[in-house]
Amino acid sequence: FGNDKSKVYKFKNFLTDQECDKIIKKTKGNLIKSTITTYATEPDKEFRVSQTYNFPSSDPFLMTIDKKISEFLNIPLEYSEETQVQYYEKGGIFKPHTDSFDPKYKEEWEQYASHGGNRTWTFTIYLNDVGKDNGGHTTFTKLNFSVRPEKGMAVAWHNLNDDGSPNPEMEHEGSRILKGTKYIITKWFRQNKYREI
Repeated sequence: FGNDKSKVYKFKNFLTDQECDKIIKKTKGNLIKSTITTYATEPDKEFRVSQTYNFPSSDPFLMTIDKKISEFLNIPLEYSEETQVQYYEKGGIFKPHTDSFDPKYKEEWEQYASHGGNRTWTFTIYLNDVGKDNGGHTTFTKLNFSVRPEKGMAVAWHNLNDDGSPNPEMEHEGSRILKGTKYIITKWFRQNKYREI
C-alpha cells in the first residue's frame, strides 16, 4: 500500500492463533501505562491512551517471537528496541504521529536517537480481531488508507527517506477503540546497533 516513496506492507498469518493467545496471556497483570515523547507536541493526556508490556529476555517463548520478526525483516536483533505489547480498551487511542525522531527537536534527538540512531522499520502484529465497526484501525493519515486489525496479521513500514531523514508521509494513528479491546505487538529497528544480545 502507499506510493513509490512511502510503502506499507501487510502480511497475513504471521503468527498463529495459538501464538497470539499465548502472548496475550503473558501480558495479563504485567501492563503499565504507555508513554510518549512530548518535545514535538504540546502535552496531551489523550494523545496515547493504552498500556504496554515489554518482552522480558528471560522468556524463551517471547524470544522466539522476537527472533522471528528479526529474521523476517533480515535485520539483526542488535539493531532493535525491546519488543512491546500494547493493549487498548474501549476509548483507547494513539493520535497521529511518526515513529522516527526529528533532529530539529534537539532535546528529543539527544535523548532518544543519539544511541542507535533513528528508527528505520516499524513492525506491528495484531494479536486479536477487532470488528470492522469497532475502531482500532491503524490509519496512515498522509497516505489516506487504514488497516483493520486481524488476528496474526503483521504490518511493516520504513520510517525514513532514502537520505535518512524522517519521512512525514509515514504519519499514522491507532484510531480510537469504540467497542472491545485491541492487543498489538510493536517492534522498532534502528539505524545502528542499539542493544547487546
